[in-house]
Formats: sequence, C-alpha cells, structure tokens
Amino acid sequence: MISAKTFAASLSLAAALAAMPLAPVDAGNARLAASGPFRIDKIHYRQGVTLNSEYIVIKNVTARRHRLTGFRVVDRQDGQRYRFPRTILGAGHSVVLHTGHGQNNPGDRYWNRDAPVWNNDGDTALLKNRSAVVVDRCSYPGGDTTAYC
Repeated sequence: MISAKTFAASLSLAAALAAMPLAPVDAGNARLAASGPFRIDKIHYRQGVTLNSEYIVIKNVTARRHRLTGFRVVDRQDGQRYRFPRTILGAGHSVVLHTGHGQNNPGDRYWNRDAPVWNNDGDTALLKNRSAVVVDRCSYPGGDTTAYC
C-alpha cells in the first residue's frame, strides 16, 4: 500500500504531465532530420533513343541551399556508382543525373556510361552522403518507365 504522501506526489506529477503541450509529430520532418536535405525524387529507367533519357533526379527538399559534392548514387543490384563533383543545390532545386555522355551544367550531370544503369525489371537506387551513409533509397519493381520515389 502506498502512503498518502507518495499518492499526492504521483497525482501532482500526473497533473503536470497532462498540462504539458504536446508537439505535433511530422513524419516528413522526422525523416528529413534523420536523413539530410536530399531525396531521390524519381528514376526514369526505361531509356529511349539515347542513354541520356535514362536518369535519376536528386532534389534538395529544404528551404536552404546545400552542397551535394561528394555524395554518391549507387545502383544496389549491380554496384555501379556515381560521385557528384562540385554541386550546390538551391532550396527546392533538383539535379538530373543522366546515364549517358554530356556536358555537366547546374541542372544536369552525366554519368558517362556506355550502357544502361537502371534495370527495366526492377532495381534499387541508393543515395549516400560523403561518409558513405545511405540517406535515401528508391526501389521499383519494373514494368513501367518511371519510378516516383
């Protein structure tokens, strides 16, 4: 049996906890805090006439600009890797990483591959930060042309 003093203290603690405002939980912000500012936005995996029509889009989902330099896109099934050169993405901006050859510019990077990277029958793309920690991933089953992540 508990004493009257212990019971009164328990009631006071319960009342104090009940009076505290609860912060709303935002799953999107929780993921952002855990993973960083960049997301894989989409993968267009069924190439058209050229390898440059096969691409992956990386988006800065924050309200600030961030450095993507040194981040890597990895094809999990085949182990193919691309390391971003000096790249800064503005708030809400994206960069398109094309599989084929081309001249890098602020909105487009080129992997300079001579064969497709993303499998038409399903694949997983990983985005790794400069410390090689996976900060985002996108898997698709195939059978279409584009995966929205």
